[in-house]
Amino acid sequence: MAPTEDLIADRLGQWIASRRRDDEMRHQALSMFVLAEGLDAAYLDSRIRQETAGDLDLSFLESQRDAAHHPR
Repeated sequence: MAPTEDLIADRLGQWIASRRRDDEMRHQALSMFVLAEGLDAAYLDSRIRQETAGDLDLSFLESQRDAAHHPR
């Protein structure tokens, strides 16, 4: 099985590459990020940057998590 970090980064890469920006991919990435334990933050950040051609990083995912848990 692929590392969870790779799966999260893959979903974000699919989301950002889509013209429609299918939120399902973003939701899947966020759900895996919230539920996973023991993620390697440095590796995840690197994979997100790689899969999104530098458009996103780990801080994007963290802000999505924080916004979901603390809606305005």
